[in-house]
Amino acid sequence: MRLVIVEQTGEYCTSEAQGKKVYYMIKSCLQMKDPLVIDCFRIRLMTTDFLDAAFGQLMKDINAEAFYAYIKFKLASTEIQNHIKFTVEHFHRYYRNASYRAKIDQYFNPEKNNIRLLEVKPRAEEIDIIDAERIPVYDIQPVDVRFLEGSYASPVGD
Repeated sequence: MRLVIVEQTGEYCTSEAQGKKVYYMIKSCLQMKDPLVIDCFRIRLMTTDFLDAAFGQLMKDINAEAFYAYIKFKLASTEIQNHIKFTVEHFHRYYRNASYRAKIDQYFNPEKNNIRLLEVKPRAEEIDIIDAERIPVYDIQPVDVRFLEGSYASPVGD
């Protein structure tokens, strides 16, 4: 079977909801015990929220060895491959190692585990407040942004 991620999420895989959608699709493919090719063509970004929901949660159902035996990735950038590998390894360990899970849960759920976080409050005299009305308008200069010929700006560094 083949799952084309860009058809399900677009080029940017950023939300937990997108990850859950992919997770359920992967899970249904795995229940048929067919090898799955996940096509990452044109995927520009996968965030932690997406990766945790899509691939991390699979580690509840299968182990990392089965994941790599049944699932292959096609046309994924090296960066995305590394993020997927980290997510799978982390959640594999999380769901199978109780002491590791306890440490992670303790750190990320301090209220649940009765841990008091240190709160540092600055003293009033340490805070330097600038009154906006005291800043003369003539001191504010416009910003001139120019690009070299043939260059362009892109949020993902094309």
